[in-house]
Amino acid sequence: MTDINGGIDVKHIFIITHGEFGKYLIKSAELILGQQKGVKAISIEPGKTPEELLNEIKTEIDKLEDSSEILFFTDIIGGTPFNSIIPFLKEENHECVTGVNLPMLLEVLTNVNNMNLKKLAVLAYNKGIEGIRNVKVLVNSMKGGEQNESYTYQDR
Repeated sequence: MTDINGGIDVKHIFIITHGEFGKYLIKSAELILGQQKGVKAISIEPGKTPEELLNEIKTEIDKLEDSSEILFFTDIIGGTPFNSIIPFLKEENHECVTGVNLPMLLEVLTNVNNMNLKKLAVLAYNKGIEGIRNVKVLVNSMKGGEQNESYTYQDR
């Protein structure tokens, strides 16, 4: 069965992070949206080697149907969780977005059955960026003050 955008209906989200960040990100999302299916947190903990993390990810993937699409989220680019999923991105039905945050996860969970995997990855990226704001600049813009939030902290 396919979704309305031609994607495979079976999608899974793997959140791979340092420590239990992914686990608690899922708990936070479920606090807002209710219990979610197809979302898995995998973490690198002290004492776990990169090879052990890689094997854990492979084991979880092997439990899925061959046609399953997987959207990987990792916490930081270049970190062990990020590096561990690189071998799996050769698969057409796997995508990855790094810099995972709650706004992107909520948006993906809300739309997981309405979009194909590639569109979900783009949505995650865009919503992740949109979810990061300097609150002082945002409040000032609502008061009719400074309108431009696009700056770097060095510019201030």
